[in-house]
Amino acid sequence: MKTQSDFDGFEAFSKVAFPEHKLKVDPYLSRLYRPISLRMSWLLLKSGLSPNSITFIQIFVGLLGCFVIYTQHTTLGLLSGILLLHFAYVLDCVDGEIARATNAESLQGIFLDKFAHAITMPAIFLSVGVYVSAVHAEGYQGVVILAWLASFATFNPVSRLVLTVVDALRNKGDIEQYNIENYQNSTSSKEESEPSFARRAIASIGHPDKSTGIFQIALHLFRHVSYLAGISVLLILQAVGTPSAVIILLWVLACAALVLKEIAMLLLVVRTHFIEARLV
Repeated sequence: MKTQSDFDGFEAFSKVAFPEHKLKVDPYLSRLYRPISLRMSWLLLKSGLSPNSITFIQIFVGLLGCFVIYTQHTTLGLLSGILLLHFAYVLDCVDGEIARATNAESLQGIFLDKFAHAITMPAIFLSVGVYVSAVHAEGYQGVVILAWLASFATFNPVSRLVLTVVDALRNKGDIEQYNIENYQNSTSSKEESEPSFARRAIASIGHPDKSTGIFQIALHLFRHVSYLAGISVLLILQAVGTPSAVIILLWVLACAALVLKEIAMLLLVVRTHFIEARLV
């Protein structure tokens, strides 16, 4: 594994750890963390910690932050939990930076990165939902239920199920249920009847290089770092004395947006040629 001595200073390390092509796909808000994460990565090169070890630490810190928010229903508790979550996100940047700089990228690392998000993002919505319910909604459980639905939506279940079906169609053609030829006749007329917006959405999501502006906005809006920004705004609003009714409304709108995103994806899959487009 490479060390600091293998690089001609911090700037040379940064160019390898966070190359230009990574900047093009990085969420906009993530760029605020990079000045911190790159310096931390530079320092951690001395420790010999592997990228996967850092990912495990990230998971622990993130879940600890959610636990603090879930149990400590005070402004200080919310602040402490959010700070831990921001630190976990810095570590989320660090593991990838060290992996790229030391040529330690691996399929296991990609898996762990996705696993970390799959655990932490739902936990954020569940813990903050319980917090908002306890502090601002007098324990109203409807807020918690909506947060649970939103937490489920953070995992993009519709999109992931589509990928599962596509994978089965590609690799299990010997099983009748997954023989794509069985479905081609029944879906051939769909393509002609699909509205132009649906066709653009299919092309956009199926082929990211042709993404529409709307899809690009959604791609950056429904991300881990965006959720952190949202709960940070909630903390600020609470600190300045914003009425509970306003905080509840904003929280409900945020959760509803996540749920509606999945409903829109569900309709797109059911009513259009979406799965076939992903097979191309």
